Amino acid sequence: MTTRSSPAGRRHRYPPGPAVAAPAITRMGEITNPEITGQWGAGATDLGIPIIDPDGRMLTVFGETFDGDAVVQGAA
Repeated sequence: MTTRSSPAGRRHRYPPGPAVAAPAITRMGEITNPEITGQWGAGATDLGIPIIDPDGRMLTVFGETFDGDAVVQGAA
C-alpha cells in the first residue's frame, strides 16, 4: 500500500498501481540546427512538443528559440 496526503492534509492509502512498461524511443534525427532552420532564425531550440493538427499533419511547437548554433546564443 502507498500512503499519500490529500490537499486537505488527510492521509489516504492506495493499492499499488499496475506495472507499466516504458515506451520505446527511436531517435529520428535533428529537426533544428542552423543548416535546417537557420533561415527562419531558429538555429536551436530547447523543447519541442509534437502535435497532430486537425488536418492530420504533425507539427512541432517549440518553447524558447535561439538564432545561433546552440541554446542561449541569440535568444529570440
